[in-house]
Amino acid sequence: MKNFQFNRFINTLRWQLTERRGYLTFAAAGFIAIAIPTLLVPLLTGAFFRDTYPQYAESLSTLMLIAYGWYMVTCGSLIVSELGNKRNRISAFMLPASRLEKFVARYLILTIGLPLAAGIGYAAGDLLQMAANQVVFGYCRSSVAIFVVTLHDMLPRLSLNFGDTLLALELMVWFPHSLFLIAGTLFRRHAWVLSNLLMFVLSTLLSTAVLWGAKTLFYSLAPDGIYSVGVITAPWAIVLYMMALAAVIAFNYWVAYRIYSRMQAVNNKWFNL
Repeated sequence: MKNFQFNRFINTLRWQLTERRGYLTFAAAGFIAIAIPTLLVPLLTGAFFRDTYPQYAESLSTLMLIAYGWYMVTCGSLIVSELGNKRNRISAFMLPASRLEKFVARYLILTIGLPLAAGIGYAAGDLLQMAANQVVFGYCRSSVAIFVVTLHDMLPRLSLNFGDTLLALELMVWFPHSLFLIAGTLFRRHAWVLSNLLMFVLSTLLSTAVLWGAKTLFYSLAPDGIYSVGVITAPWAIVLYMMALAAVIAFNYWVAYRIYSRMQAVNNKWFNL
């Protein structure tokens, strides 16, 4: 099956939801477990900090945002995480759907389903801490509400001008996400760990090479060590940069799909090639 049919895709998505029900439950329960003890610090210490709690909850919400951002960057490496053994691969490959439909369904579960489950879990934990503090102290604050207000206050700072566009920031996050997606389809086992190690090594080598090359170039052009560095901020340059980055991201998605479409049910190697 090489075509894409919407009805068949919906059935594939439902199957993926059933197969990854454990992942969704773990994400929700995990964030409840994170939220309750941390947000109940005032209750556990026997004092409710009326004045400092908003700042405390805002700091916690910032940590949750960082964790969410890190997950969104690296979650592509989990796209075939449950296909580590022959039985699971045969079950997935025999599903009456095209490889494209299966790939998109898996991707949506990773990028929408799991974060949504985690957000619901965090909101549930927040409601529990609010109820406990209201019963004990007669006063409560919502960390989720503070997080939403904080995020709302941050958005106007992301100007929509070409020099500081929200789209450019999204593309800068989307690019490493697409690289992790390739790594996730490439490695057959322990993809998340191996992907993070691979990206760390590659980013270290690349940044070292770029710094060394820039230093060599600058000193060759300015032997006295006096030079100035300019940044092109013209709108056409920013648009060209975003178009090139979007093209690279699209190419990475195509490579990840091609690797996924060539996966075999019987494979004893470390790589899905």
